[in-house]
Amino acid sequence: MRTPPQAYFGSVKLFDDLPTIVGLQGVKEKFLASLGVRKTVELNVVFDRLMAKSATGATEEGKWSHVELIKYLISVKDDIPQEDLKRLRNTPICPAETQSSDQLDKGRLHKLSDLYEPSDSIRRLGLPVLHWPGIWRPQSPEGRFLKALNLQPYPSVPDLVNILSKAPTGSELQQSAITYFIINNYQNGYNRYPMTQIDKAFLPVQPFPGEGSNLIAKPSQCYANPQAAVLRFRTLRQDLAPHAHMLGVATDPPIEAAAERLIKSPPLTVAQAKVLYGYFAGRLNEIGPSGTLAERLGDAQIVPILENSEKRPDAVRFVAPRACFLGDSTTYGNIFDFCDFGPEANSFLLRVGSKHEPSAAEIAGMLVRQPARLLQTLGSEKYLQLLRKIAESAANLKKDKALWQQLKRAPCLLAVKEVVRVDSEKVRDPDDEEMFIKEYSLASAPEMVIVDDFGTFRIFQSSLMTAPQEEVLEDLYAALETPWLSKLVEDDQRMGVLLKDQTSAQRLQKLIVERCRLFLHDHTADVIRHDARWLEQNLTVKATEFLQITRRLKGYRMQFLEKRTAALHRETKRDATLYVTAQFDLYEVSRAVMSLLLKRPRQQDFLALETILESDLRRLKTKGYNVDRILRQKAAESRIAESERVKREEEVRRLAEAEAAAVPLPQDQRAITNGESAPQVEQQQQQRVPDTPDRQLSMPGAFANSPEQRPGSSGRGKKNVFNNISKALGLSQGGPTSQHMQNMLTNGDNNTAQDLPPPYEPRDPNINKALGPGTEQVTSPRALQQNLQNAISSTRPYNPRTLFHPPQTNEIKETPSYCDSKPGHDLQYITDLPPHGIKLFLSSRTVDANGFIHAHRELLERFTQLLAETAAIFALPPENLNIFHDESGASIAFNSNGSIFCNLRYFEQLHLSGMTAPEGRVEAGAYWWITVCHELAHNLVSEHSSQHSYYTESMVAGYFRPMLVWAGRVMGGVA
Repeated sequence: MRTPPQAYFGSVKLFDDLPTIVGLQGVKEKFLASLGVRKTVELNVVFDRLMAKSATGATEEGKWSHVELIKYLISVKDDIPQEDLKRLRNTPICPAETQSSDQLDKGRLHKLSDLYEPSDSIRRLGLPVLHWPGIWRPQSPEGRFLKALNLQPYPSVPDLVNILSKAPTGSELQQSAITYFIINNYQNGYNRYPMTQIDKAFLPVQPFPGEGSNLIAKPSQCYANPQAAVLRFRTLRQDLAPHAHMLGVATDPPIEAAAERLIKSPPLTVAQAKVLYGYFAGRLNEIGPSGTLAERLGDAQIVPILENSEKRPDAVRFVAPRACFLGDSTTYGNIFDFCDFGPEANSFLLRVGSKHEPSAAEIAGMLVRQPARLLQTLGSEKYLQLLRKIAESAANLKKDKALWQQLKRAPCLLAVKEVVRVDSEKVRDPDDEEMFIKEYSLASAPEMVIVDDFGTFRIFQSSLMTAPQEEVLEDLYAALETPWLSKLVEDDQRMGVLLKDQTSAQRLQKLIVERCRLFLHDHTADVIRHDARWLEQNLTVKATEFLQITRRLKGYRMQFLEKRTAALHRETKRDATLYVTAQFDLYEVSRAVMSLLLKRPRQQDFLALETILESDLRRLKTKGYNVDRILRQKAAESRIAESERVKREEEVRRLAEAEAAAVPLPQDQRAITNGESAPQVEQQQQQRVPDTPDRQLSMPGAFANSPEQRPGSSGRGKKNVFNNISKALGLSQGGPTSQHMQNMLTNGDNNTAQDLPPPYEPRDPNINKALGPGTEQVTSPRALQQNLQNAISSTRPYNPRTLFHPPQTNEIKETPSYCDSKPGHDLQYITDLPPHGIKLFLSSRTVDANGFIHAHRELLERFTQLLAETAAIFALPPENLNIFHDESGASIAFNSNGSIFCNLRYFEQLHLSGMTAPEGRVEAGAYWWITVCHELAHNLVSEHSSQHSYYTESMVAGYFRPMLVWAGRVMGGVA
């Protein structure tokens, strides 16, 4: 008998030995329940029974099933407290499936957290699976309840890692675990696990040659790309490589680590190099072309070069990729390291600094270091090819100042010496080329000469080492400061007395001036030293009894005495005297005057000039020379000779009559006489002069001749103006500045037919009406001064950054036969020159403006200062003047819409050398002062006409006094 709280209803069948009520069928259930009879088993009883069974594994506590327990718990789950549920999770309540041979574990209970849902894939992993009779359904009430009690639905990543780390390599268990992981990677959420942080080796990897196959590694210790094995990196088993991202395995090792291994263990053979470089070729995107890694690899000695020596035929040396070249070069193969590992491997070497062929700088460096070995290895012809390559890149090589200086000093240039052939059976003839053989040797640049004077070379050829006679190589040697042969020549001239009859000399002088126009016609301005106009003004030809020349070379103890029929003598740069004998040789004449015509004459130039001098004009025309202009000029000379003579006689007569009728004035009054009267008198005289044939310049296509000195009031008046100015400034009458002053005052034409005053309508100041034609009104000095002031005030700074000034040709109405030509300019603004703000313009063809400014810094400073002082004479702001530079052209200065541009090239060639002396500064100042006067007059009259000449003269007269003050300061040492 039991008390009601100790008894259970008959429906409670969890345990067989529970005390249940019997024989009370007629008693109502509610009544029994009110007495305390239990419908459920207390959990304490259940736990006690479960603990006892788990401890003993026996069944003597009563036969009950864990399945019935689970069903019972499900039926009362809503009445189970949370504490009891927590206790259920930590209590072994269910058995695991056992193998048939495993009797020890049979009947043992496990916590649900230690068991897994029944599944074949989990059973193959060897994990404890819940023993559940029948079919397991995870979504059934039992499945959901057991899952709530921590029944494991699948193994976690650490569980699988433990299995793999312990499973034998290649075993079924290992393969089952890997397969399970891959198949259920996304379904079980394995992809969210940080696989790369697993610090336990469990992944099967490929063995290196000679190793066993039972190898496993951590995910961070192996890589998926099997080619990484060439660098001794562990690689994932080949069948797992496609799933490397699931397993946390990187495709390749870090590029820095791979490069480090390559540097420490470079390939020993070509085959190894192909494989290694091929691997890196697949990762070129990770190697930047200009990064630190590329530089490190490029400087590392990782390229194997096989030594083909007899002593060590299989020897290998290593060079850096930047020190070797790809391919097979017949030109450089014997002096540089060339290799070829195939297209794929070569692409890696190209990325880290290898090239297909050496650069000019590398060739130059090799020449400087090992010139003798290179010459012995290559021979003279291939050595010349190296020098040609250097010559092509000379501009870039100059930027490396240290290398360029080494090229100048080192004996690395190929020199040629003409050596007399030893042949006793042959009579020696100096003109026989077969007498000499060429010997090549190495020398430094100053030890050789460049042959630009073939006559001198033939004299001293057996004692000279010369540069190869190729233009490109001569330019290279000259840049390396090899002297030109002509610069070393010193001639001591000895001549007889001058012949009384100089007719032949005068004819030769006229012939030279005439024919040099034909000779220079096809030459560009940059190679011409002086033109025919300069020769006409400065060349004098004199005939002498004999000429004897003693020729010496500076730095050489050699001399040669020879007789000549023509020789040039120069005291200064502004004069030239050609001495000839009675029977002169035109070839020697052409050689003598060629230095006046061309900067760098060649042998064919001497022959061409000789042909032009000795041939008849008709004969030259048949040879293709354009002689029509000379023929027309000679015909015109005969037509105008008589008319010119008659006109000069008439002008002399009129001048005498005018001077006899004139009243002499004091000097100071003559100085301030209105500048218009002389042009007006000339205009009246010209109206009485009969028409004369057109001057030579009016003929189409005629060569420009030097201005003729014609008597007459106009020509003499202008000549007196610039003569007085030249004397006041201390300038020589025959110098270029005086000539320039005369040209500027007369617009380059001393034969102007008339000098008209500026357009002026005379008016009576009292009644403001035009005066009648019977009254001759002089120009008001105040009006003239106002015009000049307007011209100066019209000058302004130039604002646009580019200037394109197209060439213009205007027909002047006063003299229809005079054509006014203005050269074109295409200039680009560069900068404002300190400290005066004068703008600098360069030709648009100038490539390196900064380099130009740096190379001409002193020139720009001197010209800027001179123009600023010139502007101060006119009270002009310095920034109203501009400086421009062009490579060629005849424009000294030009006026563009009121802005004045002055040519730096003319200042450099004419005045820079004399700027250190006061006299040179005054000469340069006078030159550019006159130039600015000329350009200021263009603010009033655009074309070159008689009106422009008038205003130019007026500008000179009006600002002559400030110019003298400035010149006085300079000569006194103040300025």
